[in-house]
Amino acid sequence: MDVSDPQTLGFMVFGGFMFISAVGIALAPPAAAPKEKKKKKSAKVEPVVVAVETAAQEVLMMAVAPVVDVSPVNVVAKVTKEPPAAAKPEEPKEAPTGNKKKNKNKLEPVTDSSLLYGELLSAVSNRTLSEDQTSKLMEVLNQKAGDSWQLACQKGDPLSTLKKQLEEKEKLRTADQEVAAAAKTRLKELSKELSAEKSKMGSLDARLKAELSAQTHKLDAMRVSMKAGEQEHLKLTETLNQKVVVLQEQLENGPNAQLARLQQENSILRDALNQASSQAESRQNAELARLRSDCLHLSRELTERSDALRADEECRHGLEAKMAAAEQEAAQTRDTERALQQHLQEVMSELNAAQQEAAAVSELQGALALRDADLQELQAQLESQAAGQVNT
Repeated sequence: MDVSDPQTLGFMVFGGFMFISAVGIALAPPAAAPKEKKKKKSAKVEPVVVAVETAAQEVLMMAVAPVVDVSPVNVVAKVTKEPPAAAKPEEPKEAPTGNKKKNKNKLEPVTDSSLLYGELLSAVSNRTLSEDQTSKLMEVLNQKAGDSWQLACQKGDPLSTLKKQLEEKEKLRTADQEVAAAAKTRLKELSKELSAEKSKMGSLDARLKAELSAQTHKLDAMRVSMKAGEQEHLKLTETLNQKVVVLQEQLENGPNAQLARLQQENSILRDALNQASSQAESRQNAELARLRSDCLHLSRELTERSDALRADEECRHGLEAKMAAAEQEAAQTRDTERALQQHLQEVMSELNAAQQEAAAVSELQGALALRDADLQELQAQLESQAAGQVNT
């Protein structure tokens, strides 16, 4: 038997009240004094109790008739004739100021029944009854108890209050179920929103990874081109150094024609060096400008992504159930930002390296200028030597 079931609980409460009412009717005290009958509740309940007591006494006397004397039977007859007059609860309301003789006539059978009640109880307790007699007695008592229960229900039924309480609890339970269903639907919506956000973040992550791979490819190509340029510069400087050495040897050993030719070659080489240095500078400047534009583009994208991430984080603050997942995604986006920042730092370091290379090229230009000055000094010395030879 499930005690939590409302129907089972109602049957249990109803049976308990039936049992309590039967015990109360069986153990009811004698009738009250005439002063107490003036009260409304006693005026309504006492006739019913007297009728039930007289009926019970009649059944008991019928069951114990062979043992009891004749005089108690006459008293029972008097009492049994009286309940129709006593069973009218409305007479005290309609005529409360009636004759005293009627009240005395009504009180006499009540006192007789109260006196007979003890004798009946003693007779029933002292005698042994058969099963048929006991079953008949119990049926009559149950019928009388049912009548009194109906009257008590008309005045104030605690079972109805319990039913009302159960209905209120059922309403509260249905309201809680509706709230739980609404919460479940809201949770499903939030999970759908979270899955959409996850898909968005996944696509964003894939796009950023693709852009990062493209930038790395570009940087690799730039590194290869810078290495090729460095190798070309090294080869050019080596050839220039070799030519300078050859020119120095020719200046030391050759005549003025060779000196003129060497001067022409030197001017040609100087022009070529200037052109190569200008081309290298322009190329480096173009690469630096492109790298700066890429850095600005990446920084703008980072700011946009950070703003979008902040907006997403503010939206996720309202989603209490999915806070942990939102924080993980924010951590992933922070990791991507850190990776992009590291990439920017690498690009800046490469820019610094390119600037250092440009400084090295400028130093080479300074060295070439010094060598040109040395060549001019050698030329002046040769001219002075030639002038001395002419004078001699």
